[in-house]
Amino acid sequence: SDEKLDLNDSKWEDIHVITGALKMFFRELPEPLFTYNHFNDFVNAIKQEPRQRVHAVKDLIKQLPKPNQDTMQVLFRHLKR
Repeated sequence: SDEKLDLNDSKWEDIHVITGALKMFFRELPEPLFTYNHFNDFVNAIKQEPRQRVHAVKDLIKQLPKPNQDTMQVLFRHLKR
C-alpha cells in the first residue's frame, strides 16, 4: 500500500515481521520474479550439469524484465550475505 512506514519503529526488529512482509511482497506480485513464460526454461536449466547450469540460469535471468533482474540481484546479494 501507499502507507508510510517508520523503519525505526521497534516492531521491525522482529525478524518474523520482516520475513512475513517480504513473503507477502513476493506473493502479491502480479507475476513471479521467475516469470511464467520462463518457468519451464528455468526448470530445465537447473537440471543441467553444474557448470552448464550456471551459464543457463544467468542467460535466462538476462532475458527477464529489468525490474525482476534488479530485485533478484538485491535479494540474492542479501541472502548470500
